[in-house]
Amino acid sequence: MVDRTQTAGSSRDQGHETTLQDAVEYYLDSRDSGIYQSTASHILKSFIEHIEDRGAETVADLDTRVLVTYASYLRRRVDGDGISPATARNYYDVVSGWLTYCVRRGWLESNPAFRQAPKEELPEDTSDPTTQQRWTRQNRVEIVRWADWRAESAAEHEWMDPTVASRDRALIALFGYTGVRGAEVLRDGRDEQRDGLRWSNVDLETGQMRVWAKKREWQRVAIHERALRYLRVHKRRQNPTNDEWPVFATRHAHTLLKGLPDDVDSGDYLAAYREYDRIPQAPGTHGGRSVLETLCIESGIRASDGDVLKPHAARRGLGKELYQQQPEKAQEQLRHEDLAVTNKHYNDVETAEQKESLDSMID
Repeated sequence: MVDRTQTAGSSRDQGHETTLQDAVEYYLDSRDSGIYQSTASHILKSFIEHIEDRGAETVADLDTRVLVTYASYLRRRVDGDGISPATARNYYDVVSGWLTYCVRRGWLESNPAFRQAPKEELPEDTSDPTTQQRWTRQNRVEIVRWADWRAESAAEHEWMDPTVASRDRALIALFGYTGVRGAEVLRDGRDEQRDGLRWSNVDLETGQMRVWAKKREWQRVAIHERALRYLRVHKRRQNPTNDEWPVFATRHAHTLLKGLPDDVDSGDYLAAYREYDRIPQAPGTHGGRSVLETLCIESGIRASDGDVLKPHAARRGLGKELYQQQPEKAQEQLRHEDLAVTNKHYNDVETAEQKESLDSMID
């Protein structure tokens, strides 16, 4: 793919007269491939279609009026139950990111999306992060205890593959005790850079791992001793030939077969990967949800809303526990850029503490 960010003098770069389509292509080519690029492409192409229908053709046509029209359109979509307010604001933010790029290229003097008029047209995001599912401490203890019993029983009685049971226990403990995101340790088919956590990025001695984070940068995560112990056991059972193996390897037969020679017999596919010195795939994020759902169905464990436990709810629950003890520690473990982000997620905790303080101070 041509990197158009390096070709400012090309015939397609016409300054503020650059066509909207070309400006979008320049921007997308400047981004890493993956989920963001795919999502931004869809959003920006829809935006261009919307404003071209109203007469816009080049970057020079991108003014406050155009953004007011687009923000009003997003609000109407929300009112018509097409999208949520949060989604509408996300669409607007993607467009704003592209406009900032246009400013950097010298095509625009300023970003019209930053102006107050279009922002006032956007729908208010009334979603409350405090109402989303969170694991309680009891949820975490119970589901990890169940996964632990399952792994030990499988190892002793072999009623299921002990390696699978050990993998599942390590995965659930990692969710529950580190607050890691599913896409940081499992494969995401929409993003080639998210191919699962590798043993090369896990230090079992110091209790740290390195993950490709949401912000598309490498970040270090502390691993709780409970999860660390299960990871050590899991690695011995998995017996990878090298540290480029995924920490959590898929056991989906069809997927594993695709990575092996055609004449390999069915059976222990991971043994074949070791024999042929191949590297298996990690399961997808949906596979992580499936593992957790299976454990909940087996054990009868449910969240307070009656639903099965969700991987990301483990992150929210751990954050709440840490926030109740030390907000800065929650920010650090969840890797929020600013404490204000953490405060927003756990506003209900802060309010409850304020009430207790108020009750104790005033008769």
